Amino acid sequence: MKPLSVKRARGRPKKATKYTKTINVRLTQEQWLKVLLEAQKAHLEPSVFIRKTILDSFPR
Repeated sequence: MKPLSVKRARGRPKKATKYTKTINVRLTQEQWLKVLLEAQKAHLEPSVFIRKTILDSFPR
């Protein structure tokens, strides 16, 4: 028994969208401590926490 017809993608495969950007941020010591504490509470790496909070602050 033949399987149902499956359409195959033709041409080049589409590239996966990358959401990685380098974000240069200067923080004071107090800000850095706040980031470290909040990131630890959220169980995230500090860089991931910064990226999430910055991206979430932009209106969509």
